[in-house]
Amino acid sequence: MKRALFVCLFIWGIAVNAAMARETAVVDDAFLIDRVPAEALGYIRIPNPWGFFSAPKDSVLKTALAQDAHLKAVATLRSALGEKLLQYSRAPVKPLVELLLQRARSPVEAMLLVPPNAEMPLPNLFVTATTDIPSVADCNRFLAGMAQTHPHLMLLAEMSPDGFATLNIHGFPCMVHFTADAQRMSLMGGPTANQGIFQEILNGLTSVVHHELQTLEAGIDASHQGLFIWVNSRRVLPVIRPFLAPDQVMLFEKWGLFDMRAVVLGWGVQNGKGCLKLLVDAPKSGYREYLPEIQNTVSLTASGEPVFVIALSLPALEVVQAMRRIAQQENNPQLTEGLDQADAVLSQKLNLSLETILGAIGPEFVGFMDAVGSYAAVKIRDPSKWQQVLTTLSDQPDLHLETVDINGRRYYHLATPLGLMDTAGLSETVAQEKVVQSVLGSMRFHWYWMEDEGYLVFAQVPQALIDRQQFMQRVPIALWMTEHQHQDPRRSIFNFSVDVPGKPQRIYYLYLQMLTLLSDLADRPLDIFSLPTAADADLPPSGTYGVQLDLSDPYVALTFTFENNPLEFLLENNMTVASLGVLTAIAVPNFVSYRNRAVCALVEAEAHSAVTSLSLYFMKNEGAALPTLAALSDQTGYTPHPDLRVALEGTREAVVVRVAHRSKTCDRGSYYLITMPESGDNGWHP
Repeated sequence: MKRALFVCLFIWGIAVNAAMARETAVVDDAFLIDRVPAEALGYIRIPNPWGFFSAPKDSVLKTALAQDAHLKAVATLRSALGEKLLQYSRAPVKPLVELLLQRARSPVEAMLLVPPNAEMPLPNLFVTATTDIPSVADCNRFLAGMAQTHPHLMLLAEMSPDGFATLNIHGFPCMVHFTADAQRMSLMGGPTANQGIFQEILNGLTSVVHHELQTLEAGIDASHQGLFIWVNSRRVLPVIRPFLAPDQVMLFEKWGLFDMRAVVLGWGVQNGKGCLKLLVDAPKSGYREYLPEIQNTVSLTASGEPVFVIALSLPALEVVQAMRRIAQQENNPQLTEGLDQADAVLSQKLNLSLETILGAIGPEFVGFMDAVGSYAAVKIRDPSKWQQVLTTLSDQPDLHLETVDINGRRYYHLATPLGLMDTAGLSETVAQEKVVQSVLGSMRFHWYWMEDEGYLVFAQVPQALIDRQQFMQRVPIALWMTEHQHQDPRRSIFNFSVDVPGKPQRIYYLYLQMLTLLSDLADRPLDIFSLPTAADADLPPSGTYGVQLDLSDPYVALTFTFENNPLEFLLENNMTVASLGVLTAIAVPNFVSYRNRAVCALVEAEAHSAVTSLSLYFMKNEGAALPTLAALSDQTGYTPHPDLRVALEGTREAVVVRVAHRSKTCDRGSYYLITMPESGDNGWHP
């Protein structure tokens, strides 16, 4: 199994590195997602990193990223970074790095398939991507180069004219096919892989209409270029069920988890905003049938556009009723007793039952800030029950309820004890204790609210409620969340949404700083003045961020909404500088140290290579004088590295080879010297 896993990972690495970059942005759409068969165990799409982060797409930075100056700058950086990493790469991984940095035309896609009629449900990995490899002959040379440089890979059969080849990876066969007209490379490997199965898969890659995979992706990524992972739970769960413990199987059955159809994770662009979503497709069954439907209206309005909104849907009444049914079904007296005790406590203290209170208000709870103030609101579920609760509260001796009518509107004020300390046991003979008792006994919590639009709207002071009534420009909160924030609250059990002024501009400027950092790492200057400004890019004045947990039938989904990147919300104000500082402090010194060590090693290797070529030259030309570099190259084929300066000094009897790197970044010295014959001067010199 370990070897099989190694084979799958190695195949994945070949395909990823064959299509993860290019001198321009990703230009080809995903190919496999429209052709995944229903029996596949899963599918994954890995986006092109440069295309995903720097290519124009339907996000807040699309105008800026589409500018010619930006596209040219990105192409230059990619080329320069490719050259640097190729220069410092070891031979076994050099072909992979070359493909990683110089070729790409599509995302990398893969799926897991179990062959039909297989004795063991062991899947094979099928990977495909469009590359810049122009022909079958070039693809064959690439595979041969891989086999020559990697110890665990052998080219068993060279690529045929129709594009088929066979590799051996750590003892397992891997089938390869290259389609010349589409420049598409496909690979398959695994414990049961063979040429016949591979051919069947290739022949079966036809468009699938109305696949559930496509429907799920449409709700996450409209660009069809982002990260997308789909697990076919209907096929996977029967495979893993025999490996579960009996109590785990029982738990899955009780909650209907074996009826799950799919699990999806995606990161893309939806409705002009970034979207990161985890979704479970699981029709209600088992205990989950008792859970209530979430049907929010959020019919409340704000004074002007809100700054942020926090919405909770807590159907506590339905949950309590469901818990009683489950307790009865499971014959669980402990659960029933716990619910009865909670009911008894409320009845004793407030003369109200648990179901009366929960039936009066909820399930919607909304907190928001707008142009007037900050508020908390709870929906009135049953006005008659709420009046019953209000009347009962007003009869409590420790509570003080008053109503005030202003300009035709009624405002409520409820004062309740703090309850911070039980003062009953304090001795009245001690003056200090009597003072504490008196102070704590006089302090109260003060609750101010009004009934508005079917909600109890609370504020810290009554003036905020009065100002709310006098503000005439009202904005429906649900409309603001849907149209401005691109979040649908109707099925949300939790929803947080905030509008951050100036955020798109800061995102763009942070992105430019990252380009500058990359240019420094690549030793390639960036003409940052040629890139558009925030005004040129027509960025909006504020940015949208939100998180919501949706509960519906059949979906459960956790969604993050953002402008361009889910981490950018953390990089706010001073956090931007701090985060960049931490990243720079960690990444740059390590990269520079690695680069410097690589430069030193390159210089030393070049000096020894020159000495070896000189020895060969003198063997071929007895009595000849010290040659020039051109003569040495003609006779021995020696060619200095383009980033190095090589000097041959002295005479045949006393040769001095001096090598230096153009960047002078080796921290061991400015040049490396070898003498023939050897002397004490050999080594690094300042």
